[in-house]
Amino acid sequence: MSASYRTLVVIANMGLHYVDNPEKRFSRQDYQQQMTAALTYMHNFAIEMEQPLQHSSSSSDHSHHHNKRIHIIWRETSAQHFSTYNGYWPGIRFSHSLQRRCVPIKDPSPHADWRNRDIEDIISSKGLHKIRILRFYNTTVPLWSSHPNGHLRDCTHFCW
Repeated sequence: MSASYRTLVVIANMGLHYVDNPEKRFSRQDYQQQMTAALTYMHNFAIEMEQPLQHSSSSSDHSHHHNKRIHIIWRETSAQHFSTYNGYWPGIRFSHSLQRRCVPIKDPSPHADWRNRDIEDIISSKGLHKIRILRFYNTTVPLWSSHPNGHLRDCTHFCW
C-alpha cells in the first residue's frame, strides 16, 4: 500500500491476550518485547518512507523522493471487564475460580492498566516520535454491560 498511496494511515493495536502471569508466549515480558519490536518497525518504516530515495543515473540532477507521509497511530487497548482487580483476563491457568461474567472494573487507574502504560513507556524510552496514541481505554471502561455477543458475555472482543 505504501507504493500505491502518497499518504498512509496505519491504526494498530495488539495486546488483549497478554497476561501479567507466567503464561508461555503471552506474558507481560513477551508483550513488552514484541510490542517494542512492532512499534520500532512501524516507526522506522515511517521515517524511511519520508527520506529521499536516490537513483543512480548518468544525470546528476535526477533523483526521486519517496514523498510519502506515513502516519502510525497506536490505538490504546480497550478495557476488559472480568472480575479481577483491573478487569484483565488472568490467563486460562489462573481463571478456574473466576466467574465468567462482566463486572465494573474495580481499579480503572492508569497504573492498573499496565498494557497501555507499557506502550507509553516503550514509545517514550525508545524515542518513537512517529507513533501517536489514540486514547481508547477510558472510553471503554464504563461499557462493562455493552458487549456485542449478548449481555455480559464477551469481555475481550470489543465492548463498544
